[in-house]
Amino acid sequence: MSIKKYFLLSFCLITLLINGQDTLFAVNDSAIKLYEANIALLHQGTKDTYYNSNHLNDSTVKHSIKEIEKRINYLNHQTPFDFNSSELILNYIKTYSEKRKKLTAKMFNYGKFYFPIFEELLIKHELPLELKYLPIVESALNPKAKSRAGAVGLWQFMPRTGKMMGLEISSFIDQRKDPLLSTEAACLYLKKLFSIYDDWNLALAAYNAGPGNLNKAIRRAGGETDYWKVRPFLPKETQNYIPAFTAVNYMMNYNYIGGQTAEELPYVYYDVDTLLVNERVTFATLEEWLSYDVEKISFLNPSYNEGIIPKSNSKYSLCLPSFLISDFLMQQDSIYHYSSIALNNKHYEEKLPISKFYIIKEGDTIWDIAEKYNGLSVADIKTYNKNIDISNVKKGDKIIISAH
Repeated sequence: MSIKKYFLLSFCLITLLINGQDTLFAVNDSAIKLYEANIALLHQGTKDTYYNSNHLNDSTVKHSIKEIEKRINYLNHQTPFDFNSSELILNYIKTYSEKRKKLTAKMFNYGKFYFPIFEELLIKHELPLELKYLPIVESALNPKAKSRAGAVGLWQFMPRTGKMMGLEISSFIDQRKDPLLSTEAACLYLKKLFSIYDDWNLALAAYNAGPGNLNKAIRRAGGETDYWKVRPFLPKETQNYIPAFTAVNYMMNYNYIGGQTAEELPYVYYDVDTLLVNERVTFATLEEWLSYDVEKISFLNPSYNEGIIPKSNSKYSLCLPSFLISDFLMQQDSIYHYSSIALNNKHYEEKLPISKFYIIKEGDTIWDIAEKYNGLSVADIKTYNKNIDISNVKKGDKIIISAH
């Protein structure tokens, strides 16, 4: 037996023992609408016939198809992947550009935040940069995406696989949701798969279906190692996985979203910075002391399940907008102190320290806010905010709650 076959067999056996199943990365079917829409394309394939021969009499369509084929051919010469312009792939491009405009536009905007992270680690591990688009197919760039089978994060790790790749999973922390750490783990796993199959299409098929399912398909295909010959023997989702990946690469490279726009994220990757902490920190306390919306803090730190960074002998990362780093450092002792109080005090909210600002939450009234703070009255709030209509503030607005 050759060394490569021995390694392949050993790797698959270890995988099955650790996971108890063939698939290391579960099928993606999160509850969120955009995620479901994206994954539905993989499960069902695209049933459009827009690009088939029945419509080729339209000269505009002919030109469109010809241009798309030309572009895909160009991409194919710039990548180690096997991109082609089959009818299935053309239909995926149509679906993303027409039926899934909102999804695709959202991916453009989210990519401004996540792609620099992916690119940095792909370059570090000497992997193709086209892989930065894989999380679009996997999770619609949602770090909190979760499948019914338990796969989580941008790269959709199953719990056992995540732990095998060195990611921490506990009550407070799930590093499968951490963009940086999960991408590092995904790079290592993809690199391992490529070392086994020596073909990127097969490596991606193994990534999606699991090495066990891919090896079965290869045997059923008579030992073929060409993905397109093995494809008919793969699970339905994996049959559509490479075409979807090709279509996503096309869409991202040619900004083909049919004029659709989406709300911009409030920051890009280079607008944020990371601190290391080993004391307990709650997002609610950060919101109070930094006067920054807890929902934005949660977006930047998706791996903390309960909005809590636990105290630890090791250090955990805290991601914040760059302009808040100095504020945190100046007030960190107070942030640690009041975060610790919250651990042992069920009535913590009634004894919050009076900071200078308060950010309005859904359902807040001026009377609710006054009750949260000792020594603060409705009259005080009105006095501090005499230049605004305090009765018409809405979620996300910032009001003054201290004269100091």
